[in-house]
Amino acid sequence: MSRMLEFEHPELIWLFPLLASLLALLHFKGYRLYIKYSSFYHPLTRYIEAGRREDRRLLSLTLKVLLAAMVSLAAANPYTTVRERVRAESSLHRLEVRANPGIVVVLDSSGSMGDLMGAMTKIEAAKMAVAELVEASPENVDFGLVVFESQVKQAVPITGNRTRILEELSRVEAGGGTGYGPALSTALIWLKPYRIFNVSCAVVLVSDGMPGDKPGYESVLEEYVRLGIPIHTVYIGAGGEGGQREAEMIADETGGNHYTVGTVEELVEAFESIGRRVGELSLRTSIYVEVEVKKPLSREASLGVLAVLLTLWLARFYFSRIVF
Repeated sequence: MSRMLEFEHPELIWLFPLLASLLALLHFKGYRLYIKYSSFYHPLTRYIEAGRREDRRLLSLTLKVLLAAMVSLAAANPYTTVRERVRAESSLHRLEVRANPGIVVVLDSSGSMGDLMGAMTKIEAAKMAVAELVEASPENVDFGLVVFESQVKQAVPITGNRTRILEELSRVEAGGGTGYGPALSTALIWLKPYRIFNVSCAVVLVSDGMPGDKPGYESVLEEYVRLGIPIHTVYIGAGGEGGQREAEMIADETGGNHYTVGTVEELVEAFESIGRRVGELSLRTSIYVEVEVKKPLSREASLGVLAVLLTLWLARFYFSRIVF
């Protein structure tokens, strides 16, 4: 966001009244000398040309005053300041940052997840697929877990201790309603520091229903979009259902991938695809800060001076065949 116009040498603004006075003096005195020594007058032409001459003289004076203003402005060296997001530089000779990409699995454990999907329940199939994702991912990827219904039921902050994730996952049981807001807010709190240091991170949302807190959770979704954190969604159910459309919208809005699965095999394939994407996560450790950057406007002011000079010259030459 830019600020108002400022000047490196504001005292030079006072050149304007001096230059304007000098140019006005030359305008009137110089013109009289020019008329006296360089013009031929006839009584009739004096009356015929009077009106047109006054208009031309007024235009000339206006341009000269504008020229004085532009010269004063250019001499004062105007600038404005804007806020820009730039890479922060360390004062240390060498700065090393060690951080692993972070993935938060947000798992729906509402009552409907206890329904059968083939030979096993949805929650059992989801737990199996999540466990395989955690175990098969590269060692340099850290995981967090949020289990939710209407509220968060279980939460393990992002950690390199995968055994802890798997132990908590094994205790998940189905029961309750469905609310995305609290779970996504919890994951967002954990992932914000990753974005500050520009480290790769993502959320994997697994659900089989329509969130009961819509549109309340959408403000949380806006934060994901603003921070550039993708949410990969896995919807357990049929395509075209309200929950499926909602999950697909979440992925589209945040830059994630969406998967609709109706069988255990499709669920496993979806998590295998997510696993490949997790393996491709790269580590980027850069710090960005917002700073005020000065934007000089002296070039624009100088171009303004040249434009007024050219206009003045053309006007004087066109009307009087003189250049000032």
